[in-house]
Amino acid sequence: MSATLSPQLGPEYAEAAQTNIFFPKVNNQALEQFANREQPSIGSPAESCKTNLFFGFFFDGTKNNYIKANASNNHSNVARLYDCFPGKSVPGVLPKDTDWQYNPSRYTHFFKVYVPGVSSPFAQVGDSGEGLDGITGGASGKMGEHRIVWALVQAINNVHRYFFSVPLILQEETSTLLKRSPAKQKRSHDHSWLLLVTTKFVVGRAGFEPATNGLKVRCSTS
Repeated sequence: MSATLSPQLGPEYAEAAQTNIFFPKVNNQALEQFANREQPSIGSPAESCKTNLFFGFFFDGTKNNYIKANASNNHSNVARLYDCFPGKSVPGVLPKDTDWQYNPSRYTHFFKVYVPGVSSPFAQVGDSGEGLDGITGGASGKMGEHRIVWALVQAINNVHRYFFSVPLILQEETSTLLKRSPAKQKRSHDHSWLLLVTTKFVVGRAGFEPATNGLKVRCSTS
């Protein structure tokens, strides 16, 4: 059995942001084709309602946690993909130095959401990732539903942040939402109420109109 080391990459691969150097010509042509779709029109305020919004949701695997991985620099593929996705992050989840730095003014309509894996710390949903939280998270995915609901709230917040620069639902309100449970709710085996409450809470507050294929935003340029 023999092995051969991969040849060293050239200096042109050191800066991924320099797309004209990093990617071959055929890929750069594809990037140019997507540019019109991904970048909002300039000089026409009414066109802002037609802008495509791009959301990236990155759910890390069991026990995987971006912050804990910083100590040994052994981040998961999910965490690395999060780093590669441009746009605005959710404040308070990760340190500021993980925010997108390259030409951020071009990516104001991109939003990235990182969710630490179950059985790891995630203060925004009340998961310590330690002790019983860590054991039950690893064994049964405890607090997984809370992570999904939290991410759904961020999807709504992203739309609101694009138009108004602030989230619609604050972390304090989200925490209250995650703790809600009807008095007659069976014990912890069924958490479908979380999704139901989220939908009612968000649609009622956000001023969205129900549509047959999802939610429709009432947009105004005045």
